[in-house]
Amino acid sequence: TVDLWAEQAADHYGSLVEFGQGHYFDESFWAGNAMNRGWGGIHGYGEEGAAVISRYIGPGTTANWNRNLIAGANPALYPTGGFYPDSWAAQFVDHARGDFTLASSSAGKRAAADGSDVGVNLTALGAATSGAATGVWSLVTSATPTPTPAALRSAALIAAAHASATAMAAAGNNSDPQFDSLAGTVGQAYTVFLSEQQLVASGEQVEKALRSAHLFARASKALSRSRRHPTGVQNRLQITASRLGQVLNLISTSGGTQTLGGEQAHAPSTSAPPVIGQATTLSGATLAPFVAPASYADISGDEVLSPLAGAGDSAPQHRADALPFELAGASVTINGVAAQLFHASPARVSFLVPAGLAEGEAEVIVTSQDGYVSRGAVTVMRIVPGLFTRGAGDAVAYNAQSTAGTDNSLDVHAPDNLGPDKRARLFLFGTGIGSDQGLNVDQGNDVRGRGGEILPNFAESVVVEARTADARVFQLSVEFAGAGRTPGVDQITIILAPELRGAGRVELTLVVSGRRSNTAAVNVR
Repeated sequence: TVDLWAEQAADHYGSLVEFGQGHYFDESFWAGNAMNRGWGGIHGYGEEGAAVISRYIGPGTTANWNRNLIAGANPALYPTGGFYPDSWAAQFVDHARGDFTLASSSAGKRAAADGSDVGVNLTALGAATSGAATGVWSLVTSATPTPTPAALRSAALIAAAHASATAMAAAGNNSDPQFDSLAGTVGQAYTVFLSEQQLVASGEQVEKALRSAHLFARASKALSRSRRHPTGVQNRLQITASRLGQVLNLISTSGGTQTLGGEQAHAPSTSAPPVIGQATTLSGATLAPFVAPASYADISGDEVLSPLAGAGDSAPQHRADALPFELAGASVTINGVAAQLFHASPARVSFLVPAGLAEGEAEVIVTSQDGYVSRGAVTVMRIVPGLFTRGAGDAVAYNAQSTAGTDNSLDVHAPDNLGPDKRARLFLFGTGIGSDQGLNVDQGNDVRGRGGEILPNFAESVVVEARTADARVFQLSVEFAGAGRTPGVDQITIILAPELRGAGRVELTLVVSGRRSNTAAVNVR
């Protein structure tokens, strides 16, 4: 049997085919379809394109994926044998007026396996549904005039949101309910407009501008709740108002590009058609698309088309009460919660995943004061053990006796230790485990810090495996595992087994609640 079959279908609005954890297909067939990428194309687990196809409908199966058209998709992310043009509207004879027959210039014209057009056979569909005459199947006849803005149900919502955003940007002291209302109104306007997009000549540009306004409205809402960075909050409100003004102008002039009276671009990028970039979020240690609450993570983006931030900048202090929510003009929102930032640059942002996030897929939004926005998703899991590495996979680790970085001088014996215990100890640094109090099964081994505070010790729940070049595997003793001094960074203190003497390069792996980390190497002489 075939679990997933999609052949010669067309999706004008959906723009996101999303797979979730645990949903895999034994047999699949996906060919000759046409869709607009929009929110994220073929998406799942924070990835897009071939990686998702391979993960969910490819490995170990007879996956058939060919001759699909996805407008706006990055060809580098998708399998060969497909069509990935820039514009969705340009694929059709008259997209604005509802004539969805493929244009002769479309890459999908007569490109299906049977020689027909990719996507829906509109002639056959029209004849089969209501006895329509064969030929062009049109949602809007040529006699129907282009609707005025007043005819669009979304127009009143867009105007109300624009007025609200403009007033809030000018006021500078807004309440949480006001932010909730603004984000809700813009979101409702966007949803309604999607059902009317084909009625507007510049529908594709309006959709992007309205979606951008919605993302900035939600970002301003999240950043406002940090009770810090008021300038950044107001800036995002101004950009929201600017984008909404752009939308009103487009729907009132049927594609005109002049600004509304009194409307100003509040950031360099808002005077141009919006670009919503891709934000790829990974664990800062494992570089996999999974993160844990209160862990260290990285976002990468396109520094040319949609820079994540302005000039690179780093937080001056890495304390929980000092980490900023905005850096180099950039802010990060995960499932509606603002995240604290370690570093921000046009191509990458390093941040602290907010504590308390629920497990599952989370939306990631990066906005900048320059008016750029990028969006993506990441999977949040309770535990995602990871070890920080550098260079060719070398562990970020220190000799507990000398606090010197690991090198070829590392020994399993520490003769300078006070007392009879001369075993060498090593500090490893990772992320993804320090916030899960469920790992603190034995509170009797918790540690008292320098200031008298009690530091939870999860050593009883953490296993460290050491694998030598000759494939021997040892389970090392763990003395401490838990949150370190830097937010999002965990410290693991291990004892080097005597059997490792002379082993050379040794690969270390964390195992926590059945989940394995990446490997990180140390050298033992």
